[in-house]
Formats: sequence, C-alpha cells, structure tokens
Amino acid sequence: MKQIFLDTETTGLDSAKDRIIEIGAVAFQDRNEVKGEAANWHHYIDPERSVSAEAVKIHGIKDAMLKGKPKFSQVADELLNFIRGHEVVMHNAEFDVGFLDRHLADCDRGPLIKHVAKITDSLQLARKLYPHSRHSLDALAHRFGLDLAKLRHTHGALIDAKLLATVYFLMTSGQTTLSLQTPIATDYAAGKSKTVFKLHRLSEDTAARKRHDEYLRVMHETTEVKPLAMDDKQTK
Repeated sequence: MKQIFLDTETTGLDSAKDRIIEIGAVAFQDRNEVKGEAANWHHYIDPERSVSAEAVKIHGIKDAMLKGKPKFSQVADELLNFIRGHEVVMHNAEFDVGFLDRHLADCDRGPLIKHVAKITDSLQLARKLYPHSRHSLDALAHRFGLDLAKLRHTHGALIDAKLLATVYFLMTSGQTTLSLQTPIATDYAAGKSKTVFKLHRLSEDTAARKRHDEYLRVMHETTEVKPLAMDDKQTK
C-alpha cells in the first residue's frame, strides 16, 4: 500500500457551491517517493464558474488559466485509478474530502473512502503532537526549518502535496514502538546491555524546558511508549 499525499485548490471555501480547480497528488512507498510516471498526478480543472477574488489571492489561479481544461467528470476515473487501494494523506482532510465527495457524487462515483484504504488527516496529527502551536502547513514547515521562500511563492496543489509529504515524514520520524523481544531491549531491561546512551543536556531556558516536557508527554500519550528522558512526575 502506498501513501498518497493529496491537495486541492478551489474557487472558494464552500463545498456546497464552490468547485475544485486543481488537484495534486504525490505517491510514496515505504517513505520513499515513487519514481517514474506513477510518481504524481496533477490536473487543472474547469469549474464551470468563476474563481472568487479571495481564492485568487491564495493560489493565484484565475479564470483564464482554466479555460479549456477538463471538467472533473473527465478526470475522475484517472484520479481514482491513481489513489485506489492506498492511504490518502491530506492536511485538513475534512475540507478536501468535502469537495471531493461532492464532485464524485455528481459523476456517480460514490464517496472517496469507498475507493481508498484509509484517509489520514495530518492536521489532526499535528494538533495531537503540538497542542499549543499553530498547525497550518506553513507553520509546521517553519517549525521544521523548511525554507518556504525557496519551495513556493503561492499555494499550488502539487507543490503543497509535496510539502505536506515532507512535513508529515518529519512529524512521524520519531520512535513509535518498542519491542521487548529484541536482544538489545531484553538485555537493557535485565541490566546487561552494553549499549551506551549519549546524554544531551537541556538548555536552562525555562520556556524551552516546558516545550520539551510537553513534547515528551504527548509522545507518551500518543505512542504509549515512555521516553527514556521522561521522569515519573511527567506521567501524572
């Protein structure tokens, strides 16, 4: 099963009346970007209505750019073939799924979840990992030190899908499980391990310590694995 990172751009924010004008998706297998023709899927789409001025300010896509582009019904099967049976990751999935479900229903293709193995919302993951921070894709990119000025000047579905993949893998790169059946873990638990753990001391800055403690607490709650650097009072 692949992970498909997907983003849409629309004529506005209301899925009941606005329409999709761009879809971008990029495929990964085992955290590595798929190569060749199967690497990504991208289309501009004729929404059969005008793009709102507010939306143009966000993504820069004007009506003239969509003239002659295919309608959603003409690319629906191609999109479904690209994502079918895989996990689809979106940032604020409720927004994208709302639009996609309506468009798929209009051409008798049923809801998105009918075609994919799983829908993952990276926004919900970010809120769980960083409860006291901003959770937009841009804010997360800044958190991880990504240079947005070099990555993009305006929002675009394929550009944002690739940015989402980068941010998602950075969010999920930490320890998630600990098997006590491994020789190292078994020896460590019995006090026989020869493994040397390098200790990195925290800054004396109070705010930095609080952020560190909060990160460990959320990691513990999310993964049910107690970090080695976490003391007992943090679990209470």
